Amino acid sequence: MQYCLLSLSLRLRVSDEFWGRSAFLENPWPTRSVLRRRLERYRDDRVEHQLPNPLMEAE
Repeated sequence: MQYCLLSLSLRLRVSDEFWGRSAFLENPWPTRSVLRRRLERYRDDRVEHQLPNPLMEAE
């Protein structure tokens, strides 16, 4: 329900020429675009852990 209200609110305020409104609000989004936006949010995060060193066992 909130999404519909937001969409309607944007539809009334955003001109058709701005951003290609129909492409942004009405057409399906390509997976790559959605994934890129999601990854952008976490670009500064780091995942760190230690892996066993296989060379230590070779001694």
